[in-house]
Amino acid sequence: LPTALRAEPPARFRAAEDVKMLAHNGLHFVLACLGHLGGRRLFCELREDAEALEFGRRLLRQEVVPALLAKHGDAVDRNELLNYCDSIMRRVTCPVLRDSISRGVRGVLRKLAPSERLVYSVRTVAEQGIEPLAFATSLAAAIEIAREGGETEMGFDEVLTVTCGFDAANDAQLLALIRQQRNHLG
Repeated sequence: LPTALRAEPPARFRAAEDVKMLAHNGLHFVLACLGHLGGRRLFCELREDAEALEFGRRLLRQEVVPALLAKHGDAVDRNELLNYCDSIMRRVTCPVLRDSISRGVRGVLRKLAPSERLVYSVRTVAEQGIEPLAFATSLAAAIEIAREGGETEMGFDEVLTVTCGFDAANDAQLLALIRQQRNHLG
């Protein structure tokens, strides 16, 4: 099709897709992994875990917001985005919803596909020149959860390449970061 006839979504729509993927889906999955590792049953129980809440806030404030602003520029309003991040943190941990951690980590291996929330987020943040430390930590945790839960018999590095789609040569820095964060899981 000629360029003038191509149906391309407006910049604001593309930005909204990334906000949903990184801030909403990303935070939900990251907190699910933390909750699972911490033996929590419900997301609302994370409200009592200052370390998990701080981890989620750092994810949003130091990785998600700067990456979205860098990638989408004028299509995203900084204050609107910061307010959304505060709101989504409250919503994900809302006691009224009684959302289970097990639902959050269900099908964890499927959620490690290249186009899914965690791998996409790690790459998107890194592509903006920001170290995806919290996302990398969560990716390492998710792989361990999948392995411990019997979703895969692959080794850690095999999941990174086969399931997540990382390439040893092209993604060497990201792979090193993810492996390093695996060592911090305790």
